[in-house]
Amino acid sequence: MIEWDSHFGNRNDLPSALTETLDALMPAMVIDGGGFEVLRYAEGVLELRLVGSCTFCPSQQLSISAMQQRIKASIPEIKIIVSH
Repeated sequence: MIEWDSHFGNRNDLPSALTETLDALMPAMVIDGGGFEVLRYAEGVLELRLVGSCTFCPSQQLSISAMQQRIKASIPEIKIIVSH
């Protein structure tokens, strides 16, 4: 498991389906020098920030879309905000 940063608190406070999905997403981003941070999770709203090479990658929108699809497949009711 590759560790992803969380600024909102303990990752154990997240639903297990969400942490499993985030753990699965991170390796594909790290391999290209990027990643993400969890800024906030409350009341079904997840706020993420892209970091590293993901912040200026020309494929950023494709990555965001893929992340949203994977997360929503695990937790359909979640709302995802990606901060830049």
